[in-house]
Amino acid sequence: MYYKYQVLCGDVDALGHGCTYVRKDGDAYEVFEIQPVVAYVGSDAEGVGFPFWSVESYHDLDDLQSSLSDGAAMRCCDVDFEGVETVAELTEPQRLELVYACHSYGERRDQGVSGWSTDLPLGELGIDESDGLEADREFRVDVLGIADWISYGFDDESEALDAFTEHFVDSGILGETADAEGFTDYPMRRECWNNLIDSEVKDGKYPECAGEWGLPDKWDN
Repeated sequence: MYYKYQVLCGDVDALGHGCTYVRKDGDAYEVFEIQPVVAYVGSDAEGVGFPFWSVESYHDLDDLQSSLSDGAAMRCCDVDFEGVETVAELTEPQRLELVYACHSYGERRDQGVSGWSTDLPLGELGIDESDGLEADREFRVDVLGIADWISYGFDDESEALDAFTEHFVDSGILGETADAEGFTDYPMRRECWNNLIDSEVKDGKYPECAGEWGLPDKWDN
């Protein structure tokens, strides 16, 4: 029987600084650790390409007894249960301390899921999924340099360009503006196109990278 995850060790900002969780599976302990890529590798996070790693470990009572007898994980993590020889003698808080020492030392530990917040079991960890999506958005914008199209009301750049083209080109607004201003040749049409984009960007309707859009086919000649 699985119990709910509880924080074993970590920051209140689990998605920003990392956090280690534990839950019981009968008498065994299942550990799940969130490792935010930026917190671990800093500016190299761009090369990783996604915001989260995770690490998992599993420890039953026999495992813990073996670790208690060996003592390596405890010595590494400065844990000392003076005079205690068996796991049965440990209180529950002491067992959790031993579990964390084993996990930190790397005993029975494996790489978990990696990727975006939607790949993590946020609900089981008690983390609001909206916080995960915001962490994903910040990684895309701040680390990968990808425009945050969603905050501008679009699913992606393609949808934004289609909306802009439909409004200004397909509706005829661009043509009317170009004709009125005497923009009859290609360089002039390009200037008119750029001016319209610049105006929309300044009004906060599109991000600055929209300025890289080229003329649509019907005007690109």
